[in-house]
Amino acid sequence: MENNYALVLEEIASKGCLRHIPAIEYREGVQAVLDGQPCLNFSSNDYLALSTNTSLRDAFLQQHGHDAQCLFSSASARLLSGSSQVYGALEAEVAALFGKEACLLFNTGYQCNLGVVSALVGKGDVIFSDKLNHASVVAGMQLSGAAFYRYAHTDYAHLERFLHEHRGKFRRALIISESVFSMDGDVADIDRLIALKKRYDCLLMIDEAHAFGVFGEHLAGCSEGKDVDVITATFGKSLASMGAFCVASRLIIDVLVNKAASFIFSTALPPITVLWTYFLLHEHRAVLYAQREKLLGLCAALGCPTQIIPVLLGESDAAARIARRLCEAHYFVLPIRPPTVPPHTARLRLSLTADMSPAMVRGLLAAVQQLQQEGC
Repeated sequence: MENNYALVLEEIASKGCLRHIPAIEYREGVQAVLDGQPCLNFSSNDYLALSTNTSLRDAFLQQHGHDAQCLFSSASARLLSGSSQVYGALEAEVAALFGKEACLLFNTGYQCNLGVVSALVGKGDVIFSDKLNHASVVAGMQLSGAAFYRYAHTDYAHLERFLHEHRGKFRRALIISESVFSMDGDVADIDRLIALKKRYDCLLMIDEAHAFGVFGEHLAGCSEGKDVDVITATFGKSLASMGAFCVASRLIIDVLVNKAASFIFSTALPPITVLWTYFLLHEHRAVLYAQREKLLGLCAALGCPTQIIPVLLGESDAAARIARRLCEAHYFVLPIRPPTVPPHTARLRLSLTADMSPAMVRGLLAAVQQLQQEGC
């Protein structure tokens, strides 16, 4: 029986898409050590460069290390015995940051989008989703039982054609888009989406995973202060923590508490993780702002609209070869291949962090250009 799975791996490998977990021995700042070799780390989502900040870690442990709530396990789902005041405090902090009535924590961004989408719509409803939305959104649509239409990436005329043709056939409708797209680094037109959701009586959901902590006057992403009904994002990127959240009206959050299976049936986040996130957002937001300004300054110096720079290479084999050669040159950047991206659009995805310099990024781009000229 197991031989059948060997064939599965052989088929993946034949397409140049076989994945392996990188053996990262150590990380510090912009450096990652692989097989004893230090590399500049361009594969992290640690946008504000906080994940290895030992000063913040030590301050947190000094303040909360002996707190009765500083536990390593919640020991249960929150609807059983796995909740406490620390969860409510963080949810109130995040809801206020986004100007929403309520917030609900989830364990991961994937679980959040899966639970939110599948809970808010069902049979007899419809979803209109950007073609390049994250796999978690696609999985949520499939689980929901709702009809769905995937409009061409950021093509709002295409979206409106779908809305005009199909919206009237269904009870409830949900439009979903990322704000900053994770694999392309481009930005959705939130105002255009708001206009369409109003015109066609839909809810609008925006995934701010790659914008939260980076964009918005108060770090709340590209839809900050705008009429977006449902916002999801993660703590595991800019905030160097763990978990995710949805902010919305109290009514919608109450629906999620009662219907989002990924919330209901999951052991809650460890309290120590929730405390750490609250510590950053509530007590050290000045650090977040300072690091955000460094990151945006880096983007401006490079002429990039966001902190994600895609380098399109086409075929998976070429992306894998160039990534290997870059590692030999002390650059850690992984190839992004199908099914993460569409066929024939394999790429390198450069993730910029606040402590990088323009020279570091330009050095990597020059190395990629040289390898392409060599026919790698």
